[in-house]
Amino acid sequence: MEGLTISLEILITTIITSTAALVAIIGGFLVSRVITLSSEQNGIQRRIKEIDNEISTREEVLSEIETYLLNQDALNFIEDNARDIVEKQKSIEEIIKTDEYTERKLEELKPFVKDFEEAFKELLGISQKISLPESFSDFWIEKESSIAKPSKKEIYKIAYDLLVELIEEVKPSDPLAVPSYKPSSMRNVNKYYNDQWKEKERLEYELKLLKNQKEEQIKISLNYGNPKGVWGGMFVLIYSCIVGIIYPVTLLPYPENTYNDAQTKWFLITLFISELFILFIYLSLAIKRLTKKQK
Repeated sequence: MEGLTISLEILITTIITSTAALVAIIGGFLVSRVITLSSEQNGIQRRIKEIDNEISTREEVLSEIETYLLNQDALNFIEDNARDIVEKQKSIEEIIKTDEYTERKLEELKPFVKDFEEAFKELLGISQKISLPESFSDFWIEKESSIAKPSKKEIYKIAYDLLVELIEEVKPSDPLAVPSYKPSSMRNVNKYYNDQWKEKERLEYELKLLKNQKEEQIKISLNYGNPKGVWGGMFVLIYSCIVGIIYPVTLLPYPENTYNDAQTKWFLITLFISELFILFIYLSLAIKRLTKKQK
């Protein structure tokens, strides 16, 4: 019995040593895998932040361009339809239906038309008190500080030109007089405006690409959040530690005349074989998954 006890101690020590070597290999692989996944995930998060910054920058520029384009379109709309708004008292809905140039919606144009009507009324009140200068620039230099909305200079200019024309029309006819306000029948070519439209289209295209890139990066990041094979490796590692190290260690030093030595021997061997079996299953599944992805 003493010889069997000694042989069991050698068997237990051998199992512990062999399992420790396997655990070191599996643990090293898992640690390396986790570090790699963490590094790659951090890289993806950095890329998502970079994309967010690029999207934010382009959206700010796009917002400024859209504001400029809306302002120009609204000014053109008001200039073309100034008489209809003031003299004929047409509603914006009616004017939009017949205006061949504007593609803007009612909600977009309403604030500008309201500013124009208020500016015209303000100028009309001023004209009843003083004579308006022939030049709008002269008027603006003189009255800018007392104007209600000095930031709306372009709208005031349209209102001023229309008011001057209406005043000229009620004066005695003068064959040499030339109306100062002429709404254009054709759009003047504005190169900067056209360039801004092109820039707007370019930014919208780039934003679409960036948002698609962000969606793809988020999908990849979610996949890293559920890495395949890591949890299986953790299970193999924990199982191997329990059956190949922790349990055998509790048997050392192996007591004499306490357990059935033959049963203990085969039980330990069975546990070690099960440990190897689970390890081979894990490796087989990993190889199968790898070759399947390659195909």
